[in-house]
Amino acid sequence: MTKLFFSINPKSILLGHDLFAFADFANQAAQHYDFDIYFSCPTVYLSQLAHQCTNMIISAQTMDISLSKEKMGSVNIDFLQDAGAKAVVLNHDSNPMTYADLSKAVEQCRERRIQSLVCGGDREEIRQIAFLKPDMIICEQNTLIGTGIVSDMEYINDTNRLIKTICPDTRISQSGGIKSKMDIIRAIRHGADGTGSTSGIFGSTDPRKTLIEFLDATKEAEKDGGEDDAHETVIF
Repeated sequence: MTKLFFSINPKSILLGHDLFAFADFANQAAQHYDFDIYFSCPTVYLSQLAHQCTNMIISAQTMDISLSKEKMGSVNIDFLQDAGAKAVVLNHDSNPMTYADLSKAVEQCRERRIQSLVCGGDREEIRQIAFLKPDMIICEQNTLIGTGIVSDMEYINDTNRLIKTICPDTRISQSGGIKSKMDIIRAIRHGADGTGSTSGIFGSTDPRKTLIEFLDATKEAEKDGGEDDAHETVIF
């Protein structure tokens, strides 16, 4: 099974009908690609999207580590599992976690067979995360989130090397500032297993068209040869 993937991360940009409509479009598109496509969403929509979008890996955007049944407002891994989530994003810059809490969260995910997608910023943080052996490490410098500025090659090479040395089975996402087809091809051809985007897709004039371009670029990046390899564009 290929380790290649692409992640779609609407964050809190799309609400209700707009989110469901875009997710349905992405789910139809996913049938035409032989790599994993992750789609994260707010907790309140997990159950519906998990039922609606069976061609994608529907992911929670965060979770609580407390398993207490007395805690009000907690959304822990039991609720995510019951809602049908197949993965959860942990330690995003919007929801940072202590290392102790992150370690517990990754272990809970492992026990429930829910994929752990852990965000890390600088090299030292990524090194520490790698020892937890999550399913995926999302490498993205905090200063680049939402800026459209891609990570430099020194950062990409260093973080790839760290992860592959410590936890070679962990997927690597280089997601800093992804805004174009060439950003995706560059990241994957320099060692990442995939990448993802929020502003690159949802900040574009035509998010659906951009999504297809990004999925095609992911497919193209896996091929041997130059960056001008021909590829078939899926049209809906």
